[in-house]
Amino acid sequence: MTELNPNYVIAVAEQLSSVSAFLGGVSATILVTIVVFSSPKKSVNWIVASSAFAASCLLIAVIAF
Repeated sequence: MTELNPNYVIAVAEQLSSVSAFLGGVSATILVTIVVFSSPKKSVNWIVASSAFAASCLLIAVIAF
């Protein structure tokens, strides 16, 4: 197996960190919008939970890189 260049690995990690930060921000924005305009439907609860989970995971990914 070919060993990867360390500069390449750093560049990929920086790109993944940028994408994760952007998507985490989008998920957080969607979460806040849904919470502010929420209704008592069960589907809204699922959307809020999944958006909170996605935002948390993506922002943790930014810190991990």
